[in-house]
Amino acid sequence: MVGTYLQEDNYWGLVEDPEGDLYRVSLNMYLGQNYGEVVEINEYEIVVSEWISDGLGGWKKRQSELALREE
Repeated sequence: MVGTYLQEDNYWGLVEDPEGDLYRVSLNMYLGQNYGEVVEINEYEIVVSEWISDGLGGWKKRQSELALREE
């Protein structure tokens, strides 16, 4: 994550992919390789709920955070 901004009382996130392209994300959008759904955005992080293989043929849901990248 490279930043967030507030527009009309809603936070938006700015995410950079490995190729250097920037994307704007909002709540309920999907990103990443594990069907990650954006469930929260605040000024410091983007919270993503994603499905992860359990290695036994099943799937489990977990949350992860994309923190503001420090340069």
